[in-house]
Amino acid sequence: MTIIIQAGHESSYSQELMDKLYQGGLNKPLASLNHQITAQLVSESLKKISDRPGILLDNNKLADNLAVDLLLSNLSQEEWGWNHPDNLFAMNYWAKLEQDSRFILVFDHPKYLLDGLTQKEITVSILDNLIENWINYHNKLLMTYESLGDNAILLEGQAATKSIGNSKTQIQSVNTILQLKSAWQLPIERIENGEENISRRILTEEIIKAYPEILIVYEKLLKKAKLKMTKSAVSDSQHNLSRLVAWYNEELTKQSQQTLALNYKNEEIQKQLEQLESQKVNFSKVEQENQLLLTQLHQVQEELEKYYLENKKQHTQLIENQKISDELIQKLKNTEQAQQKLEEIKKQITEKDKQIANAQAQVSENQKKTNELTKKLQDNVQLNQQLMEAKKQIAQKDKQIADEKSIIQTLNTQLAQNKTAQTDTVQRENELLITQLHKVQEELEKYYLENQQLKKNTSINEPTEPTMSVYYGAVDRVKTDLPYRLGATMVSHSKSVKDLAVLPLALAKEYRTFQKDKPVDELPPLEAYQDASEAEKVKKHLSYRLGKTLVDGIKSPNKTFKLPIKLVEELIDFRK
Repeated sequence: MTIIIQAGHESSYSQELMDKLYQGGLNKPLASLNHQITAQLVSESLKKISDRPGILLDNNKLADNLAVDLLLSNLSQEEWGWNHPDNLFAMNYWAKLEQDSRFILVFDHPKYLLDGLTQKEITVSILDNLIENWINYHNKLLMTYESLGDNAILLEGQAATKSIGNSKTQIQSVNTILQLKSAWQLPIERIENGEENISRRILTEEIIKAYPEILIVYEKLLKKAKLKMTKSAVSDSQHNLSRLVAWYNEELTKQSQQTLALNYKNEEIQKQLEQLESQKVNFSKVEQENQLLLTQLHQVQEELEKYYLENKKQHTQLIENQKISDELIQKLKNTEQAQQKLEEIKKQITEKDKQIANAQAQVSENQKKTNELTKKLQDNVQLNQQLMEAKKQIAQKDKQIADEKSIIQTLNTQLAQNKTAQTDTVQRENELLITQLHKVQEELEKYYLENQQLKKNTSINEPTEPTMSVYYGAVDRVKTDLPYRLGATMVSHSKSVKDLAVLPLALAKEYRTFQKDKPVDELPPLEAYQDASEAEKVKKHLSYRLGKTLVDGIKSPNKTFKLPIKLVEELIDFRK
């Protein structure tokens, strides 16, 4: 990265030189990153800080903040720089802060000092202040140039702008990285005041001669300048007279040329006025035609807007119709799916009705057997009472069964009437029906067990002929067995990481509970139960399959080692 920091008195050609550097390829600085202030304002701020009594720019937090903020905003620029008179007072600070900084110091003849005066009249005191400020500034410029060494060049502004090729060579001598355009020579826009007013220029030079110290400083600057046009500050009076005659002759020539040019321009203007007059008539006709075309265009535009609104309305209606069509198609699909599910539910209800009919037949047989037992045990009051209670219970169960059948018939009727209902409603009714059927089955099993108990009590008092036992409850037996209980524990503890962490403890606890609750009497085989087919269905549950794999796996060390793999395989097989 290359940074060009340039300084020169306000009366010098410093700003013209910087403009030419910009035109030659040097980038202008961007505003600072955080404060968004220009490089010129940064220069003025650093000057104000350095003017404070006892304040140095080095290691000053406020100065560092301003300077670093400006550098950060221009990190992406390879070559950039700016000019400001106040840069002179911070050049040593910039040299320490940024090693890639290079410095250009610009001066010019003090005769240009009076060109910038805005007062209509000047006094001796005003001149004294101007001269003193010029001397102080350029003495500071000389000291700064000597302190910066090879990182700085000293140029006469007028010479630098008139011979920009030499200026480019001098600038690149302090920075070989800087790349400027090869063909880069632009006209100088600044016109010397001597050409405008020769008498004022001679008076200015005479005034400057009254201050010999300013000429001494200017002579020092010329001696140290790398590029200059003036050889000496001493002016010869005879040279001034010759120059005055030359200026006079030039003015006469220029005045004659300007007169001829003005006459030519007057003739051209007269011709243009005549052409404009003739074009004015044509323009009025064209304006009328344009007005007519504009009216027609407005009509066409109104028709197009009307057509656009109608088209937009039709497009909106088409989109709405498409949405309605899609919704109807989806509802039709949902209705078909609900119809299929209703058919499946009806089949399930038919199967349940068959099961209930079988259960009722079994109840009738049990009722007959109970009546026979009642006749045989009339003398036994205790058994009589038990039988009476059993009858009451049987009557209650019959009533419950009748109520359940009524509920099932009601539900069946409702399902037939609500075939077009949504899938979620059918699902809830199905779940309610299944729950009620389970209750009926549980009541029947309970009734069967009570009936078996009555048979045992009867067999104590009066021996009867041996009959084949009828068993129910295969589902409960499978669910209370160790494999199913362990598998259910594994499933319930797989919902979170916390539950998985305590799973071994939960399995051990379940095993101890099973050992305590294990029945002492030997139970009949599952094949002897009337509902053994239901037990086979329960064995297909994930809980039973996982528990069975666990129980089989812990029987031998080899199987225990492969147990996690077996459990994962069982889970994957179940999901298929």
